[in-house]
Amino acid sequence: MHFRSSCSMCKCPRELHDIYNENFVNVRDRLGWKRQDDPSSQVTKEDTLRRGYTWVPPGLSNEQLEEYMDQLPNHKIPRLGTPGEKYRDIQLIRQLPKQDLSAQYCRMLRSALEVKEYNIFRELRDSIAMDIGFVKESPALTVTTK
Repeated sequence: MHFRSSCSMCKCPRELHDIYNENFVNVRDRLGWKRQDDPSSQVTKEDTLRRGYTWVPPGLSNEQLEEYMDQLPNHKIPRLGTPGEKYRDIQLIRQLPKQDLSAQYCRMLRSALEVKEYNIFRELRDSIAMDIGFVKESPALTVTTK
């Protein structure tokens, strides 16, 4: 059984168990954010899996995607069935824990006022400090020596 940050049976970190996150994880869905109207800022589950990854940045051609992934260390590339897939799942679990997304997972909120303050905090955080990044090509650097 899993409680807090470790397994009560074997004491290992909960995210190391395959049962913790077996489903495809879409960050927008995890956050409860609505889809944007701009199709270039969206990537479907089917497209992502067809490309052989569990996550891909939106708006990239296959060539740009491969170039982007080549910049990552091998163990962080979210390719299906690789350590990179597990690495991404662990990062999402750590960066977006359930208790940061919904009051129902916050056992320490005891009063209606605490729940209200939590919801205000979450709304402000989501509108001010949280967003999803996009890949942007940077100009090539040239090095000259004299």
